[in-house]
Amino acid sequence: MNGTGIAGSLNGLDVMLHHLKTLLNPGGQILIDSSDLIYLFEEEDGSALIDIAADNYYGELVFQTEYKNWTSQPFPWLYVDVDNLKNSAEKNQLRLENHFKGQHYDYLARITHQL
Repeated sequence: MNGTGIAGSLNGLDVMLHHLKTLLNPGGQILIDSSDLIYLFEEEDGSALIDIAADNYYGELVFQTEYKNWTSQPFPWLYVDVDNLKNSAEKNQLRLENHFKGQHYDYLARITHQL
């Protein structure tokens, strides 16, 4: 499903986690899933070719949907790797307790209050 998508960007992820923290009860959890799009940039030898001078993170995409004669406005969507999700959680005094890896760069993460 990609639950981080709605954040739109790494900055938006910080804002989203900050807000979710205000809704999180003691002992509660945030379950969130995403995918690391690094595989789109992998070379045959396993290295990844990423433009580090680019203005945005490689998981920040722009989508547009279409149905019959209707087309949406473009909108941002975020696919975030586990390390960036963990960093954003820590910035917001949250803890990424564990994550479960899927079969193709996808994962499910559990975020809780820091103890």
